[in-house]
Amino acid sequence: MVDSEASSKPSLLPELYKPIAESLAGSYELYSRFPDPELKALCALAQTCRAFQYEAERIIFRDLLFIHHESCPPELMDALQTRKSEYVESITIIPTTIDIQKRLARMQRRGQPLAQHHISYTELPFDRMKRLRSIEISETFFHTKGWSIDRTLFQILHDKLSENTLHTFSSSLVLKPDELQFLLRQSNLIDLRLPYIPDHLTLVPSPTFVPRLEKLTIMRGGIGDALEILRTRPIKSLVFDCFPGKYRNTIPPNTLETLRLTYPGISHDKTIQFLESRTRDCADIQILSFRLSLVLDSHSTIKRNILSPLLQTVGNFERLQALHIHLDDCYISQQSITEFFIDRTSSDINLPPRLQTVLLVCEAKEINWSVEIWREEGTDVFRDIEGTERWNVRKTVDQDEWMGRWKNW
Repeated sequence: MVDSEASSKPSLLPELYKPIAESLAGSYELYSRFPDPELKALCALAQTCRAFQYEAERIIFRDLLFIHHESCPPELMDALQTRKSEYVESITIIPTTIDIQKRLARMQRRGQPLAQHHISYTELPFDRMKRLRSIEISETFFHTKGWSIDRTLFQILHDKLSENTLHTFSSSLVLKPDELQFLLRQSNLIDLRLPYIPDHLTLVPSPTFVPRLEKLTIMRGGIGDALEILRTRPIKSLVFDCFPGKYRNTIPPNTLETLRLTYPGISHDKTIQFLESRTRDCADIQILSFRLSLVLDSHSTIKRNILSPLLQTVGNFERLQALHIHLDDCYISQQSITEFFIDRTSSDINLPPRLQTVLLVCEAKEINWSVEIWREEGTDVFRDIEGTERWNVRKTVDQDEWMGRWKNW
């Protein structure tokens, strides 16, 4: 006899549950991914299941995307006034080429009620979004009159957003200190991306301003903008989307483990000088990533004048485990640069003994390749002249997969 309690709790394999829920949430043909008639019938039955409906709603409302000055659909606003707002985890506001002032003026000339045609993202029920973890404001033409973001958003976030909700905040808009006040109530924030860290007497020194911050990205500023926050927060990852001004400034004692320099087009001399400065004040770096310009015309010149001094500098990061180099203007073959990293027999350069992997990526004009070089576990190939055979080489590496191996990337 079948156990009545067990039979009253039917289960569905995860590999079926997920695609069915995504199909219910999708705008495409409901059964497009189910060629099997039985699966089609199962998906149709799922439409009557409240659990599947809730899961579909969670998928639909998890990530919200808004366009500057585009009206939010009234149906969306109505839906978010219900429990559906609790599903929102991420809000992104992106650029637009629409001049809202002209649009509103045109609507007014036509006698159209403005409130029914333009609903701003500032009217979102932030107080109901208990699971909101990320807000991103992407780059746009903020300097052009009539195109700027509605800055009342930041006061609304301060007044309505629940405390200690956000984990990530990103804005390419330069924000004033008073516009960042809402972050004083977000003590769980761990990832912050801003053009500059504002120089303010009370904001950064406040113990409630991002006290748990682990990852900081500076889009336009220099090292000097981040000295106080680097000194007083447990930041493990520092990313420069620009080449930092005053890059030789000394960074105070810190907890950095990851350092990334993503800005292209910088001379190799400046890149090496930047790294030399970091060997003195960021000695505990474990993950290092930067772009390198190789513009000289011969392989021997590149090796002698760029790669050798570069590796000499990198060798001073004694705790380094992962090295990622994005090559710009790469006038050297994949084989030649790979062999240069592997062949230590003709070099007196000692690279970090803990280095596990090197990812080289070249994306220049029609040249596109990637290669990973890693050493076998437990071998220090840089201190053993016979250790060169212990290197492994893998071509055509997925950068995202490689980056995903490292916690603080």
